[in-house]
Amino acid sequence: MKQILFLHPVGQSFAFACGLFNLITGLTRKMFNISIHINCGAIYYFTTLLGAGLGIVAAKWAEKNAIPIDMQVHEIAAMVMALLLAMGATTGLAMLSNREKRAVLLKYHRWINILSIAVFCGQGITGMVQLIKLM
Repeated sequence: MKQILFLHPVGQSFAFACGLFNLITGLTRKMFNISIHINCGAIYYFTTLLGAGLGIVAAKWAEKNAIPIDMQVHEIAAMVMALLLAMGATTGLAMLSNREKRAVLLKYHRWINILSIAVFCGQGITGMVQLIKLM
């Protein structure tokens, strides 16, 4: 029944792919389309946060079923991730609604999301280490 714990990383992989696509197209401006960028970004933010919620449920399930799993570092990074996602979404929405602030907010939006993808990579590593221990 431990296999249920593998659903979380599969879903998060989809979210990561959306975020990475947006990061690459946003930075390089190749194949960049604002409507695709906005929609893909919304999918990234939403599915990552949804995945975090499902990760909490999976961790509680593991704890209830006496499955040894140490997620302390993963949980701390998840809190940082949630903050970064909120900041990234806020700066993105602010750029859409206020053209005058776009130039200033763009660099913050860019760096916040670069950092979120970096933390996401760390999340993947810490999570997979725990899943490998269960095998």
